[in-house]
Amino acid sequence: MALADPQTFNSVSLPLTRPEATRSTYESSDGTLRLIISNSIDKLKSRYLIRSEQDFVNATTGKKVTLSAYMVIDQPIDDAVDDTDAKDLALALGTWASASSAANLIKVLANQH
Repeated sequence: MALADPQTFNSVSLPLTRPEATRSTYESSDGTLRLIISNSIDKLKSRYLIRSEQDFVNATTGKKVTLSAYMVIDQPIDDAVDDTDAKDLALALGTWASASSAANLIKVLANQH
């Protein structure tokens, strides 16, 4: 089942371009920005993947490069963990990364850990 079509990501409208059984790809009209949502289930966990990709062109070489960022939620298949627990943990991670003008994320991108 797909999310609403289109999705808005980074103030850009991304229509659903590739719906599949366990994966949906939303892509900008120029093809340079994508949002990919997928899920998989095995005996121990459900995995939910949210991936964003943006294409850039190196002004000097003309080479296309792709920047990507992911959020992966591995939710154990166990009565002790429910969707609310998974949502709360994922939101906490996003809050940590974006707090104080993304100070923690900027530090990670500067190789701090």
